[in-house]
Amino acid sequence: MREILRIAVFILVINVLGLVSCSKDDERASNNYTNNPVPPPPPPPPPPPNVGKTIKARIVEYDSGFPVAGAIVRLRPDYPNMNTITLTSDQTGAINFTTLTNKIAYLSVEKSGYWSLAPNYDLACVVLFYPDTTQFSHFITGNEITCDSFVVKVFRVWNITVHIKDTSESARNTGITIHGLYNVNGTEYKRYGDWTVFQPGIDTTFQVPVFGNADNKFGIWKCYDDDDFMWEEISSQVQYITYGTNTAVNIYY
Repeated sequence: MREILRIAVFILVINVLGLVSCSKDDERASNNYTNNPVPPPPPPPPPPPNVGKTIKARIVEYDSGFPVAGAIVRLRPDYPNMNTITLTSDQTGAINFTTLTNKIAYLSVEKSGYWSLAPNYDLACVVLFYPDTTQFSHFITGNEITCDSFVVKVFRVWNITVHIKDTSESARNTGITIHGLYNVNGTEYKRYGDWTVFQPGIDTTFQVPVFGNADNKFGIWKCYDDDDFMWEEISSQVQYITYGTNTAVNIYY
């Protein structure tokens, strides 16, 4: 009987020790979970911002198509929300900028040795906007144009010799106008280049700036009042001027 009691006590002690050990294991597991929680998965990245479209353009010479580096280009992307920006064409004549709406306004181009383009001047350059090249003639201050890209074709400035002789025996002054002429999509355009007034009976030779590698119109005007207010064109001639040549134009009237 005493042996049976000893065995029962031994079994009871073993069970108690097992329960204590399990309790400590459960406590350690609970502490480990509390002190080192598993981090939640990171949130998905935000969508990319709407950066708009990059508009590419090139500045080239009219007729030759050679790139014009160092041209100063001013325009307003995303018109009317953005201010005017200034860009400079690289060695390939290229510029680029970003606009949210693909709209631009106020385009000007300046480069030493070339006729400048400005919204308030006559159309001094051929400007082609793609895909709709018909927008060219309507691009003035305050207007906007939507385009994917555009090309500006600038004219070289070249000085030539003009000999003008008045044989009309008129007592009125004479004026001469010079315009660069060019064609865009079948429409003729002209850019005012120079205006000079002469005394009656003039017979002289002088230098004038013209549009290189393009047709130029030389118009002769007669004054019909003493204040040089009323003028009428009495003759004109058109001559193609090649840039870099020693061209001379003779005008007799």
